[in-house]
Amino acid sequence: MDGRLGHSQQLKASWTLLVGAQDALHGLQSEYVFNYPTNNGRIEWTWTSSHGVLIDSRLGVVQRFHADRYPVWDSSVARASGRIRPYLQMTNLSNTGYEEIVGVRMSGRSLVGGVEFSLSSKAHEHSAIAKKPSTEDWLRRSLVSSWRKGL
Repeated sequence: MDGRLGHSQQLKASWTLLVGAQDALHGLQSEYVFNYPTNNGRIEWTWTSSHGVLIDSRLGVVQRFHADRYPVWDSSVARASGRIRPYLQMTNLSNTGYEEIVGVRMSGRSLVGGVEFSLSSKAHEHSAIAKKPSTEDWLRRSLVSSWRKGL
């Protein structure tokens, strides 16, 4: 579900429920079934200024199989157009301790920043931030100059 809040703001909300049946595996058990969230709710607010600054804030609440729910809050700010596009992404601002894969603890609060340079003569709105990829895609594709610091 998403909607516009005026010309420059957007609000999105989503919820996913995952259920399954043990009979589908004929008595066997998948080693991956416990890695998927059974409940996943998310709300996202995006604001774009008239000067091309994009601010995005996302709050999600996740519950995995036989585990407690946990919140994760991420936010980012970037220049969404032009040849030089600085950005800053703040992840896990709630400093939640959780494991997406059993035994692999996700990092706490972190900050990723950098500058994306466009060598194209057309400096359209094709920024990595404007597309909102995952952190890994973001770093792999568009991070030219970066630094990472745990808070």
